[in-house]
Amino acid sequence: MEPKLYDEFRVGEKFTTPARTVTETDIVNYCCLSGDFNPLHTDDEFAKKTQFQSRIAPGPLIVAISSGLRGRLGINEGAILLEIDKLRFSYPVKIGDTIHLELTVASKKEKSKAERGILALNTVVLNQQQKVVSTYETTLMVKRKKP
Repeated sequence: MEPKLYDEFRVGEKFTTPARTVTETDIVNYCCLSGDFNPLHTDDEFAKKTQFQSRIAPGPLIVAISSGLRGRLGINEGAILLEIDKLRFSYPVKIGDTIHLELTVASKKEKSKAERGILALNTVVLNQQQKVVSTYETTLMVKRKKP
């Protein structure tokens, strides 16, 4: 799949990604990689006593999975992540939850160098019940068509 170029995006344009199920392996791998062994993510007995009643996925893991889902649309190919802003986690993601993204092009800004542009995407992460689990804005530097 050819990557989508800056010139091909329209402000207000919407995209929906494929879905992906968050597994126990995802959480364990993230915890090992990051060193984040918060018992809310790693200890069943501890987590059962919390308001969530089971382990939940770390927020940064959801952002990482979101990046992969966005990439499946061809938006990340050759793009440079500049910023993640207004990041909010509003609902827990548990083992076995399936998430997907709804993206909206919020703004576009041309760069002085004609080969790239700045693209802002409003991102909504939803679970299988269509509950919003996270929202944020991603700013990417994206390739433009060659003049």
